[in-house]
Amino acid sequence: MARKFFPVLVLALVFAFFYVPDTFDPKSVIGKRVLITGADSVIGQELVNQYCKLKAAVVITGQSEESLSRTVARCKQQHGTSAKIHHVTADLELPEGRLRVADFVRKQLGGLDHVILRHELVNTGFWSGSERNMSMLYREQQVNFVSYVDLTSQLLPMLVDSKGNVGIVSPLSAKIGAPSLASLAAHKFAVHGFFSSLRQELNAKDSGVSVTLCVIGSFDDHYIISKWLDCYLKPFFSTLPSVSTVEEAANTVITAVVEIGRASCRERV
Repeated sequence: MARKFFPVLVLALVFAFFYVPDTFDPKSVIGKRVLITGADSVIGQELVNQYCKLKAAVVITGQSEESLSRTVARCKQQHGTSAKIHHVTADLELPEGRLRVADFVRKQLGGLDHVILRHELVNTGFWSGSERNMSMLYREQQVNFVSYVDLTSQLLPMLVDSKGNVGIVSPLSAKIGAPSLASLAAHKFAVHGFFSSLRQELNAKDSGVSVTLCVIGSFDDHYIISKWLDCYLKPFFSTLPSVSTVEEAANTVITAVVEIGRASCRERV
């Protein structure tokens, strides 16, 4: 008899673990000090837009001064010139780039409440074990894994002071391996393993810092789809519907980071 109810019990536990209660209060973000990396991506730009809309004080970082300046101008145009948004150019592949960002946040914001990590280096193509594969593997490791760990470590004292939030925004390759993205999947798996462990350590220390892992599914990011099309997956992706808008995805990430201090796969996949 008990065996009949076991699958139901498992489903109930899974639902309880991943369910994000709809109790988000936008006012709770007003005045929060936020760092967003990967602000030049589609989801990154929308995260910036939503945080500015919620009247947070935002720092964005990336390698392109031109791209960052456009993002700042766009936010001020949409939310008024009083929008609190700053930018700092940095190459997060390099240790000095990560240090530059941490120092800028400390001086510009005087502390930190939320850090949203979304930057990544994507090298598509089937794995052959070539010299180029190995060279790119090392570079991707620095950007997609090491920089996440190093930058968070440098920001952690500020986050402990504020009892802040760490948000890791990853694509599906963080959970499911895929052709042409072997290296990216490897590093995303590593990121999730590290930050899942870090969350438990921070909880054990009663630090008050939460770590939320957000895995976003399909949305209207035509750049990502085009990258896959280039890898000869057009028959699949030409029929893949977009299940949410980028605005919905960004709002889900912010809600999860604010409300939940554990793994979140709330966004539909």
